[in-house]
Amino acid sequence: MIVPFTVLPFKASHAMSIPDIEANGKGRELLRNEQYFEAIEKLGPGFTLFVKNEIVGSVVFINLWWDGLAEIVMFISRSQVQKYGILASRLCRKNIVELQRQNKWRRVQAKVAASSERDIRWAKAMGFEIESTKRCYGPDGEDYLEMVKICEL
Repeated sequence: MIVPFTVLPFKASHAMSIPDIEANGKGRELLRNEQYFEAIEKLGPGFTLFVKNEIVGSVVFINLWWDGLAEIVMFISRSQVQKYGILASRLCRKNIVELQRQNKWRRVQAKVAASSERDIRWAKAMGFEIESTKRCYGPDGEDYLEMVKICEL
């Protein structure tokens, strides 16, 4: 079976339309705030992965500090990732690598809730490694992991 994937530049409306997007505690409030996604859209390049007309997920790179470093924010549809897991993950990883090389980001980092084994596994599938624990980092004081992806340019 051939799965018709489409990759488009990220738009705030993409993330807003993911029906089963998840977050812990106070983070849930952000995920239903259109202004949050509009602000993220302005911060950096990103992409949204579609299957047919359904969103699998969105990835946005934020370059806030200096050249060579970007923070990545991911918004994922749990049901679509379960349905198209391996294929979606491969295509998503390919696009992450492509954007990382195009923008010459030696280091891309992500914050992942330490309690979310599923999100940790997915970040690892994208090529990220656990670097450290950020204690009491989350909106509810939850520990987060700093995960990094290093690219040899």
